[in-house]
Amino acid sequence: GSGCQRFHMRNRSRNSPDPAGIPSKGIAEIVLNLARSQYGVVSRSQLADLGIPGSALDHALKTLRLVPLFRGVYGLGHDVIGIRGWWTAAILSGGPESVLSHSTAAAVWGLAQPRGTVEIVRPFNRQHRPNRKFREPARHESGLFVHRSRRLPSVDLTTHDGFPVTSVARTLLDQAPFTSEKRLRSMVADADHRRILDWTRLREITGPGPGRKGIRLLRQITNEWDPRFAATKFEFEKSFLDFCRDCQLKMPEVNVVVEGFEVDCFWRPERLIVELDGYATHGTQPQFIEDRRRDAVLAKAGYETRRLAYWTLMDEPEFVRDVVLSRIS
Repeated sequence: GSGCQRFHMRNRSRNSPDPAGIPSKGIAEIVLNLARSQYGVVSRSQLADLGIPGSALDHALKTLRLVPLFRGVYGLGHDVIGIRGWWTAAILSGGPESVLSHSTAAAVWGLAQPRGTVEIVRPFNRQHRPNRKFREPARHESGLFVHRSRRLPSVDLTTHDGFPVTSVARTLLDQAPFTSEKRLRSMVADADHRRILDWTRLREITGPGPGRKGIRLLRQITNEWDPRFAATKFEFEKSFLDFCRDCQLKMPEVNVVVEGFEVDCFWRPERLIVELDGYATHGTQPQFIEDRRRDAVLAKAGYETRRLAYWTLMDEPEFVRDVVLSRIS
């Protein structure tokens, strides 16, 4: 990138030091390779380990060769880095015991979209606790939130996609206080469907013991888990199943084959099929034609098909309950 090029250009000759006292030969390439391996970021401690003096680092900051990201962590020449770079910067700033957690861990696991603030967790620093009443506070700076935890067992820590991160079970527990019931159920469903959730561990951490905010809801979801939620493929389907549950309707079979067609939701005794149509998959002309053809084939075989759009479910729940699902009780 342009920042890396500037770093090289300012190291003018093979053996001469630059104004900050950094020899051009070797060091620039080492720093560049380090930053490349870390999505464009480096830490002050890493640069110090390479033998770069503090005065040189201060000069690099003044001349924007290093751009501050988080405490003690810099972008090499610029701060336009991707989400993985920000995750890496957070870990470097938090220290060797820190892992990505909470909403950031949910994003790493693919259970949520990345947010503007990166969250990490690390154990309480016992060396700085003068008595049992002392609580080391969480630390917040722009773009980074550092949580401290008294209970951070190794079983809840892992690595995913190259990043140290809390396990899926621990991530769900951490997110429970900040997530709606519907969204939390959706995350559990997604994790179970992708087989990344350790149910044994989830039941352990939601079982009897010290209470914490949100644990009751997650315990309820764990105890009431319906495997049919795991068979859903899209957020729309999960929302629809939540809707049926909230309305106390008989739950359908999900993603089953009827007369050679895979249907979204099927009530076998009523011979009723509900297709959940998202615009991305059903908005093209060929798909529109195919949908009507299969509806006709199913109607001839004695099945009634009703099609439901996502925004109808969101904006007109009474219509969905009283008209679309009128035959279900």
